[in-house]
Amino acid sequence: MPSWRVPTFEHEKPCPTCHITASHSFLDESKSIPKMPEHWKVPPTEPGRPLSYLVAILWRILCVISIFRPDLEEHWVSKQCTEGWKMQEERTVSRLTNSNTAAGLILTTTAVFITTQPPSNTWNYSQTAASCLCVFALSHSLMAIWFGTFVIIVYQAMTREWALEVLMINRFRLSCTLMALALPTANLFLATLCLLCAIAAVTLASPLLVLWVSATVEGVLWVFFCLMTFVNLMAPCFWTVHLPHYFIGLITPFKWRHPANTTNQGSAV
Repeated sequence: MPSWRVPTFEHEKPCPTCHITASHSFLDESKSIPKMPEHWKVPPTEPGRPLSYLVAILWRILCVISIFRPDLEEHWVSKQCTEGWKMQEERTVSRLTNSNTAAGLILTTTAVFITTQPPSNTWNYSQTAASCLCVFALSHSLMAIWFGTFVIIVYQAMTREWALEVLMINRFRLSCTLMALALPTANLFLATLCLLCAIAAVTLASPLLVLWVSATVEGVLWVFFCLMTFVNLMAPCFWTVHLPHYFIGLITPFKWRHPANTTNQGSAV
């Protein structure tokens, strides 16, 4: 009786070509870096459980939006000494300050569109679609400023020990902290997107052909540069190793079995 080979699927392994070696120059040479806790790592994937692959993908996306890294290895190293903590704090506060400035510019622009009348009918931004998008842009820019200011205040008030022992003590608290760091960036992105869509809607509704062409070209360039930035934030092995691994785990409808757990039933005949 012929024996059937059961397909196997290995657990996710770190890619050796893109393993991140964080700089330890700011740490004391006599001090060893503690092992990163399990709840700081990318959630493990389990063959046959598509939800685990989805959680791993969402965790990496959350890390990219919050700290612009696909994982928390470098972030963990920076939390192990006061100097590293101060350096991380300065970078985060500077980034959020720039985010608040950009959100303020969007807030001012959308406020002008909402409270004024268009100068001509060739670019009429008082139409319903554009007005709704401007309101959304105004709301998200306000949220970006609010959350960014809140995170800056909390970041400058807490200590390294408090961050490790309270804010990041388990997976749930760490996820909430990362989401708080991601909210200013996410809201700034949504505010910008809504404002650009409002400008595109007004431009495409214009009778001038040159405005149609310019809106199309600008939209394509904006999407291209956004995708290029996101791709560059991820290490090459994420697209060649981890992403195919996640994709196969998500679309696999049945449970893969390992060779050690496979029994050749045909040999017993």
